Amino acid sequence: MINPLFEHMRSLLKRKNQIILYGPPGTGKTWVVKEFVQQRGATTVKRKDILEDTRFFWLTINPERWDPENLWREETELWPGKYRSAFEEIQQDDIVFIYAGKKYHKVYAIAQCVRKEPGTDGYPKVFIRGIKRVEGPDWQTLKTDDLLSDAAPIRVNLRGTLFPLEYNETLQLLSLAQVNPDELHLTLTEEDETVKPYEFVTFHQSFSYEEFIEGLRPVNTDEGQIQYVIQEGIFKRLCREAFNALMQEAGIQKVWYEKGKMPTLHPDEEQEAREHIDSVPFYLTIDEINRGDISRIFGELITLIEADKRLLAKNQMVTTLPYSKTSFGIPPNLYILGTMNTADKSIALIDIALRRRFGFIELMPDYEVLKQILTSEDADLREIYSLSIGLLSYINQQVTTLYDRDHQIGHSYLMRMSEATNVDEAIESLIFTWYHEILPLLQEYFYDAPAKLEKILGKEFVEVDGRSFRFRDPLCGDDFIQACSRLIEKTKAEPTGGLL
Repeated sequence: MINPLFEHMRSLLKRKNQIILYGPPGTGKTWVVKEFVQQRGATTVKRKDILEDTRFFWLTINPERWDPENLWREETELWPGKYRSAFEEIQQDDIVFIYAGKKYHKVYAIAQCVRKEPGTDGYPKVFIRGIKRVEGPDWQTLKTDDLLSDAAPIRVNLRGTLFPLEYNETLQLLSLAQVNPDELHLTLTEEDETVKPYEFVTFHQSFSYEEFIEGLRPVNTDEGQIQYVIQEGIFKRLCREAFNALMQEAGIQKVWYEKGKMPTLHPDEEQEAREHIDSVPFYLTIDEINRGDISRIFGELITLIEADKRLLAKNQMVTTLPYSKTSFGIPPNLYILGTMNTADKSIALIDIALRRRFGFIELMPDYEVLKQILTSEDADLREIYSLSIGLLSYINQQVTTLYDRDHQIGHSYLMRMSEATNVDEAIESLIFTWYHEILPLLQEYFYDAPAKLEKILGKEFVEVDGRSFRFRDPLCGDDFIQACSRLIEKTKAEPTGGLL
């Protein structure tokens, strides 16, 4: 069963990029999706890093108030600016990129922190010395760079003096300034990092856009204040990882960083990337997709998930995210697999916008799977297995007639019986499933229709009194098996009819 199903899933994903497996509870939807995505092994991506335990900072200077030539003295003291936390963070030997405004308007030099000492105002005194003059990026380049435009000093339009920099921002500055790390006595390493090419998330009523895409999160600053920062959600992160894996596979030297903009590709790069889409698939599994508010969770991105609106597609679309104000698109090698329990919501009630963007595959109770798994050389054990399958088939026939086909009970409810090593263990497993899983489901389905419940279960399992009912005390061992046998035999003698 599985291999043909997997091939069907691959074929539909290639056309639609996202599918939903739907069906009654217990039909193996989540299991199938997990088995499908885990066929894809881990992906290896290369990460660049600086070996030394060095941190990097940005210093903005006004040449009219502070002579850049001061950098080439033995040492020069920095003055405190608006954002003082960086003065606490910086340590001796840390690297400082110097941006000079006014007549320069560019990254002018690279300096090093030579020492710190306690200050009289509660903040340390920081002393730096220039180590290299550079022809670094100008203001216009910094504002339009995919990564650096979102760096802290650029984001606040240079209002402040000393800012900490992320490693990826540092590497980009070094690249734009055409400075090799070894010129600063730094060692740049490139290591392989294993990335899991799939993620699993469960939707629920309170699941939001901010959790899925991006949103504001409160954090404590060094000054003890609450600051709201933008944090990416699971979908955006997986989009970045899928994009970066595709770029690496295609040999394109562009990276989509967490706090940066999505890189723009040239036409020749787009063509090269298209040829490698199938080589690096990534998957997002959304369990219980119908339990979430799809419109609220996906927001404006509901359009971008369409196959022809993905990056590199004919009608590719890129949007600007409302929180980070950065460009965003969905890579073509990211596939979405949802599961949907039809006992919660019929497929007929699914939003039209969702229906036309997803492919749908129905999974119903499969008795052949049970016949393949519930087998034994022990004749008595085979008899119990056969009874169990017949009992489930009988229940589902009744549910389909008296309720609907979407509320049948899936074959996975009986799968654990395969662990039984003898008849007693098999009976015990069936009794547990019957009283603790199947009967509660039927009670939920027919809570306002006792007569129908009695029609299905018979008087040996349920007692009806007018508009109310109660389950009889649990049966054990052979008594339970005989009662189940009589239940199945009874339906062979009586045609099933609907009850009002």
